[in-house]
Amino acid sequence: MYKITLKLDGEITLEAFRQAIGNLLQVLREVDEAVSGGRSVRWKLADLRRGSPAILTWAGEPRRRRTRKDQALPYDLSPIIGEAVISGMEKLERGEGRPREFSDDALDATARLAYLRRPRGITSVAIMGENSERTKERKTLALTERVAAAVNDIIGPKHSAIGSVEGTLQAIHSHGELYFAIYDSVWGSRVKCDIPQELKPKALAAFDQRVIVRGIVSTDAAGHPRHVKVQEIQELPKRDQLPQSLRGIDADYTAGLDVSTYVKKRWAGDA
Repeated sequence: MYKITLKLDGEITLEAFRQAIGNLLQVLREVDEAVSGGRSVRWKLADLRRGSPAILTWAGEPRRRRTRKDQALPYDLSPIIGEAVISGMEKLERGEGRPREFSDDALDATARLAYLRRPRGITSVAIMGENSERTKERKTLALTERVAAAVNDIIGPKHSAIGSVEGTLQAIHSHGELYFAIYDSVWGSRVKCDIPQELKPKALAAFDQRVIVRGIVSTDAAGHPRHVKVQEIQELPKRDQLPQSLRGIDADYTAGLDVSTYVKKRWAGDA
């Protein structure tokens, strides 16, 4: 069993408290997905200490035994997931690039945890991990602005130009700033899309559908799209509505790879 502890010091508002718990839970879920291919661990509240600092501890327990085709997974993955979270945050704090198990959403949530620190609010955010099977010694990590800066270096927009992005439209947000997110068809990364009010009905109608969005596209240092100031939304046909047979095409053009993998390898210069 693995225990994760969140420590918050300073003036803790209800909203900051909610954001802290939500962002930590998102990191745990995203790393679980990377490790197990799903949701293998349930995190239950094990300890709660009020006051300043506020200390909350969750213990991981297996949801059920999981296996996948290429390997058998151990019954309790909470130590693997918990240690991946702590070591990944340590790597970000040191500015050593993307942790292997951290998706874009996990990086965003980690940065939001670090951003909770405010001069007249929360003064410190710390994460502690404890593997009860091997040692009682806790690993403790304070999250600082260095984490947020490291996340920005990895996935922050660096260049902008007129362009388009194809993906599945999800996560429409209309509280204050109006935007939605699409998941890029090639890289699988989350792309935030700001939209004018007049395009909101079209975005709602295309929810959970494949779309092309056109406008000002901002890309990260690797050239992956991260943000679009949307000027146009075009809904695409569902995959089962597309032609299922193509004639006159070189059958071995991609050397047996699916199209997304082939494009990635070409982009990286490996094909």
